[in-house]
Amino acid sequence: MAIILDNKGGWELSEEKPSASASLWLYISGKVAASFLAFALFPENSSEFYQLLRWVVFSAAVFWVLYGYEHNGKFRLSFGLVALILWNPFVQIYLTREVWVPLDIFFGLVFWFAANDTNDTSKNKE
Repeated sequence: MAIILDNKGGWELSEEKPSASASLWLYISGKVAASFLAFALFPENSSEFYQLLRWVVFSAAVFWVLYGYEHNGKFRLSFGLVALILWNPFVQIYLTREVWVPLDIFFGLVFWFAANDTNDTSKNKE
């Protein structure tokens, strides 16, 4: 069973293999999250930017958790769960800048480079 984005922008459960759209959403969400995490490294960002950052990374992590769960991808599932906890906009974790900077760099790089690997992963499952 897979969660698939239908043509109307909604989600549906299907017995079919996930289409390329699932990989595309994972790719786009990874690149957008990585870009926002890169911008977070600039010290002059406003608090509103960091609130938006939490929502963007949290949303991307949801895609990664769903994709990892559906494809038995333990790395993406684990990575997404940690990102969900750290960038949760509902129950926020407050850390110092010295702690956030390495986290932003690490998670940004993983989001960026692991997003490139989405098509290879789906080909291996066929």
